[in-house]
Amino acid sequence: MMYKLTTTETIIRLSDNASIPMVMGNADYERYLQWVALGNVAQPADVPTPEQVARTLEVAEAGPVAKTWFAGQQAAIDFVRLTPAQQATAIDAMTLAQLRTVVKFLAVAVSMLIKRELL
Repeated sequence: MMYKLTTTETIIRLSDNASIPMVMGNADYERYLQWVALGNVAQPADVPTPEQVARTLEVAEAGPVAKTWFAGQQAAIDFVRLTPAQQATAIDAMTLAQLRTVVKFLAVAVSMLIKRELL
């Protein structure tokens, strides 16, 4: 079994890419500690590039601003909570101004998600 450290409070088990929290009482974490006690060494954590650090900071700083903005967009929030079929019907019934509000909301939400998860 091989493991890889991360920059968070988790360890990755390489055989299945399981994320193991560093919490006593967690059977996987305790197996990891036993593995280390036998003289094994986990792979080091990947060091983030300066660009990744900058993106992480950007998302962290933008999060509270976006959350505040999202809270004021009740019509868009209501739209997101609809089923896809209900959304299709709602889009057909929206005015251009309503569509702009929903598109702006979704653009900000998708941008935040992509920055946080993919960049």
